[in-house]
Amino acid sequence: MKAAIKILVVLLVVFGLNCVYYNTFYNAKKKFNQAQKAQQKNEDGVATQAEKTLYEESIEKASKVLTFHSDSKYVDDALYLIGKSYYNMEEWRKASRKFRELMVNFPESEYVNESVYLSGMCEYHIEDYDQAREYFYEVLATEKSDYKDDAAFMLGEIPFGSEEFVDAIDYYQEMLERYPKSDLAAKTYSRIGECYFKLEDYSKSKTNYDLARKKGPDTDLKYEILYAIGECHYKLDEYRKGLEIYRDLKGDRKYFDKLAQIKIMIAEGLAATDEIDEALENYEEITVESPRTMESAEAYYKIGQIHERRGELEKAKEAYDKGKDENRESEYAELSLAKSSEINKLESYRSALDDSTAQDLVKTQLLLAEAMLFEFSQPDSAIKEYKRILLEYPYSQEAALAYFALGYIYRNIKADTAMSDSFYIELAGRYPASKYGLRAAEILGILEAFSDSLNTEE
Repeated sequence: MKAAIKILVVLLVVFGLNCVYYNTFYNAKKKFNQAQKAQQKNEDGVATQAEKTLYEESIEKASKVLTFHSDSKYVDDALYLIGKSYYNMEEWRKASRKFRELMVNFPESEYVNESVYLSGMCEYHIEDYDQAREYFYEVLATEKSDYKDDAAFMLGEIPFGSEEFVDAIDYYQEMLERYPKSDLAAKTYSRIGECYFKLEDYSKSKTNYDLARKKGPDTDLKYEILYAIGECHYKLDEYRKGLEIYRDLKGDRKYFDKLAQIKIMIAEGLAATDEIDEALENYEEITVESPRTMESAEAYYKIGQIHERRGELEKAKEAYDKGKDENRESEYAELSLAKSSEINKLESYRSALDDSTAQDLVKTQLLLAEAMLFEFSQPDSAIKEYKRILLEYPYSQEAALAYFALGYIYRNIKADTAMSDSFYIELAGRYPASKYGLRAAEILGILEAFSDSLNTEE
């Protein structure tokens, strides 16, 4: 009877201990599942502080299993739970250590295959690409693993991140050949399309984006693919086809939060097809409907460009002034500031023409002409200013440069060689010893006819 009681006591103690460490592990797993489920709902996929707190609680409880119940059957589960918690919190080095500990001590664990793949991902994130490759190749060499297509895809991601796009394409295509039915097929075709786009092969880029679309991607990836196909059409000068895609996206309610981005591309297509007024309307709608955004900053800059090309510098400056303060994080804010400053400089030159002395006047006139040519891309206005220098200051030092600039504009911008030659001939005849006269003679092919006393070689 006493022996039976002792056995019963031992059984109760063992059962009680089992319950203790099981409950500890159960609570750790519960916290982990709560955190991961909430994190998966985040648009950016990044754990919030609340979710990190749950992961830390899970780590704390799982660590107790390792410390106080190191001989229990839940040790590999606890190691996995700790490693995955660190992984989801993007603490890559801590996660990697736990995964390695699991792989070394429990090579037969059900978590080993995933741990090998996640170890590769940890090394990828800390940019130890050689070590990452070793893990990914280990996954591919494993007889049975659910992560082979993931590992093959990541072998393409490594050169892609380093902008080695040709190598990346090879890896991505190999992945598709080996795992054509992978859930990653759409994303992989999309990546190949992106690589070709970066390589400026827009036809192949579009072909692969079309293949990605046929693979039935999820909503977010589908948007990225369709947006990229529209860009390819634009690069191929197929603006009507691109506009059709963006207008379809605009009418799809699933992409309502992308509306400003879509309208930017519609406006760009309209401007490219000379529907300038409609393009302006779209840009202006963006500034009203999506204020202080990256898109509204870009819209103001594009509005300024349109008015600038029309020679409406006052309206252009108004748009640039709004754009420079619209969203400071946008690259277009800085571009708008630069353009506004250029217009200010131009206005200062024009103002100075009224107050300058004769000597300063011609220099200011020259600066004005150069600004119109190089900063505002208005060759007709530049021609007018250069001709004015020749008319009003024909014997000034600046006249030689004016002749040369007119020759350059007519030859390289207007493609009027006869008119260009007429200015170069006049320049070579009037200023044969100047550097501009010598350059004009060289362009005309008459440099040998100049006297040696002019030191033409120098």
